Amino acid sequence: MKRTKYHLFASMLALGAAMPAFAQTPAPAPQAPQGADQDRRASDVIVVTANKRQESVQDVAVAVTAITSEAKEELGIISVTDLTNVTPGMSYTPGNERVTLRGVGRLTNNFGADLGVANYNDGIYTAFAVFAGKDPMLIDRVEVLRGPQGTLYGRNSIGGAINTVSKRPSDEFESVFLAGVSEYEGRKLGVSVSGPINDWLRYRVAGFAEEREGIDRDYGAGEKTGWEIDDNYLEAQLEGDIGDRFSWWFKVADLNYDKAGPPGGRTATFSNAPYLTNVGGFSTGTLIPNAAYAFGTDAALISYTQTGGRKDNPFATNKEHAYNNNFESVASLPQYDEYDLEAVYSFDDFDVKYVGGYVFYDYRLRGDFDGTPVTALTYQAITSQITAGPCAAFGAIPLINYPTTQLSSLGGAGCITSSAPKTIYPNQYSEYFESRAFFSNEVNFISTNDNPLQWIVGLYQYQENSNQTPFSTYQRDAASMDFRQELTTGLLNPNPNRRGAYWNNKSIQFAYGLYGQADYQFTDQIKLTGGLRYSYDLKKFNESAQYVCYIICSATTGLTYDAVDVTAASLAGVFRDPALGGAPGWQPGILNASAANSWTGISRTPDGVAHRRLQNDWSAITGLLGIEYTPTDSTLLFAKYSRGYKAGGFNAQSMSVQPQTDQEGVNAYEAGWKQELNELNLTANTAVFYYDYQDSQAPQTIVTNPGVPGSATYVKFVNLPKVEMMGVELEGSWRPLDNLNIGFTYAYLDTDIKDGGGTYVDPSRAAADPLARISVNGHEMPQSPKNKVALNGSYTFDFEDGSGITATTSYYWRDKFYDGIFNNANEQAPTQTQVDARLIWDSPDKTFKIIGWVRNLLDDEQNTSISANGYRVQDNGRYSTYSYAPPRMFGIDFKMTLN
Repeated sequence: MKRTKYHLFASMLALGAAMPAFAQTPAPAPQAPQGADQDRRASDVIVVTANKRQESVQDVAVAVTAITSEAKEELGIISVTDLTNVTPGMSYTPGNERVTLRGVGRLTNNFGADLGVANYNDGIYTAFAVFAGKDPMLIDRVEVLRGPQGTLYGRNSIGGAINTVSKRPSDEFESVFLAGVSEYEGRKLGVSVSGPINDWLRYRVAGFAEEREGIDRDYGAGEKTGWEIDDNYLEAQLEGDIGDRFSWWFKVADLNYDKAGPPGGRTATFSNAPYLTNVGGFSTGTLIPNAAYAFGTDAALISYTQTGGRKDNPFATNKEHAYNNNFESVASLPQYDEYDLEAVYSFDDFDVKYVGGYVFYDYRLRGDFDGTPVTALTYQAITSQITAGPCAAFGAIPLINYPTTQLSSLGGAGCITSSAPKTIYPNQYSEYFESRAFFSNEVNFISTNDNPLQWIVGLYQYQENSNQTPFSTYQRDAASMDFRQELTTGLLNPNPNRRGAYWNNKSIQFAYGLYGQADYQFTDQIKLTGGLRYSYDLKKFNESAQYVCYIICSATTGLTYDAVDVTAASLAGVFRDPALGGAPGWQPGILNASAANSWTGISRTPDGVAHRRLQNDWSAITGLLGIEYTPTDSTLLFAKYSRGYKAGGFNAQSMSVQPQTDQEGVNAYEAGWKQELNELNLTANTAVFYYDYQDSQAPQTIVTNPGVPGSATYVKFVNLPKVEMMGVELEGSWRPLDNLNIGFTYAYLDTDIKDGGGTYVDPSRAAADPLARISVNGHEMPQSPKNKVALNGSYTFDFEDGSGITATTSYYWRDKFYDGIFNNANEQAPTQTQVDARLIWDSPDKTFKIIGWVRNLLDDEQNTSISANGYRVQDNGRYSTYSYAPPRMFGIDFKMTLN
């Protein structure tokens, strides 16, 4: 596969050399080169499409950060995490691909709930931001629009939008070859070829591949893992003109990868919890025995087998970034297909623009679910017990197949009538799977005349089909899991793949939008902007779940088979609506609910899987009203109000009670000042904002009767009634010398949950702990650091032969933040500092470029998120799961550009 990949790229390079021969018209004569300082000043002017028109970033009344491919190359912005460093108010957790802007984002990866920040790849809506981190040779620029974009962008842009714009075919022949090496056997190779075919048709083909070995050790699996990369990307574009009025562009792209580490591979995480051999003793309290029981001191334990020789969690023992599993966590994207089409017809006073596309992908994430290297263990197991007389109380406890010491410790040793050695296989792996297709069409009517009234009207249609398995587990070594015994009938049924727990949802979702926005230039200095959008969303889900228990549950039914289907018992809590005091009742969003099935809509198919259908629709009218004042050509002052909306959704996994969540809304008030001081070569943009954020969606554990010890709980996507955000953002650049450029950003963000809407269970504390039931009023929103600072400087040394060296140093500092709304100390990421450096040499004719780079120069330990873990009451506040950015890395790239 790798050999074929490199042969393909070599063929593309050869094709690029031959392509000019296909041109039917000669290339224009080369223009005289401009001065280096003139080129640098021109590069400071960035054209964006934030308002779906081409405008200078300084002329658009939107808080937008625009990063060109040149800036990405100069500063080393090669990932979405890097993008957050230079974008005020932006946070990103690569492990679960969540973007937050000014405190607005998402708190779940459940497909039943939408994003808070919309992602657009060449105008096509996608559900992930990872393409904003593509290599500079592939993209022209990335635009991050901060604040609700509810008029022109609509769907899920309540927090903002990220536009990634690909490099388009060029008017003149150009080919680029890129090769690089880095630490951990990193290698990358890229090729792009672009140019005219004739006087009305242009092309571009590009490919990029990157590989890297793992960074972190896995003692059990005996190999390196984490941040491992094997990515392959190919694209082809055609662009053409038909006459003077019609132009079009088409792109097809293919991507695949296998990796252990984000983005995409949610595997670079470590828990500081030791192997808890005494949590439930032999039982974990889940559906399988506790694999860490093998490392305990129970007298009933006879022997065990494991991979490797280590018997502890390396991170818990000494903070070593290492694992001790027998199954490596690997994420794979075996298929990604993308098709984009853009067409524009120009009338005398307006353009009609069509943008449409289709994306389909499959993604899988596999990992070691039991978290240990144990593959099998043998112990003295109870095979029968007395369940009458003084032993009756122990008969209600699931003790058959348990170690003999389990019953003895309860004072019932005399109730054991027989025992025997038993070997079990607690080795368990998990799989996350998603398959998704996006299809969208959008038509814009855009004015192009010189009238004081400028307008844009649009129609939008979107469809998404998805199949998500957020959780499934497998006992690959346990032959007795080949069949499962029904809880009620005792019948044996096949259990393919030895599956344990299983959640799945399939969906079809539709979104439609009708919008319009107009600008009226009252005077040369004053412009008024207004816009409205109507949005409609329809979601249909088919939810499935099954629970098969291994060993620890057979005695609850009097059955003796190792694998028991306990789906009905596990879903018993769904058969009552706690909001109605436990009586059967209708729950919003559930189809086919009736008194016959306790109003849940749940049914079971012959294979034992439980199913439920969910459906609802939401709509909203959003818009904006703003005013701009330009006292000079280099000054823009603006103030605006905008309304944002995100559709409601479902907790479409695990058959939860009350699965529906209501829609979100935000009233955003913002003022901005964009200033160019040409005499100082200084550009500075400032924005201040206040958000009234309503009904923010958050998955929480609900207490049915707050204040009553032991009252029941259930998981629900709640709506936090009122959250307030306010902040100040500053970004700019200063060129005090022709060869020196200094960039800077600062952001202050304050988020406050004014009304959390109820009492919830803190997940870092045991459910039985009274202190776990708290209100979140007054807490901060997740992933919302109060302060962020970025400072970068680059200086170019020009030599007489025309060559040059550009030295760049970047400094980033981010304040501490919480990963959850409970604001616990064990879910707080500390402050973080990062220093990067790059040295770029350009040849005299600009054909060759050599880039030496170091990322995280000081090798600081950097957290992208910290989540709290709860095990037992005595463990409250002790354990967390940490996600880290990569350690320090060095590398060198070689780039050749032929014109």
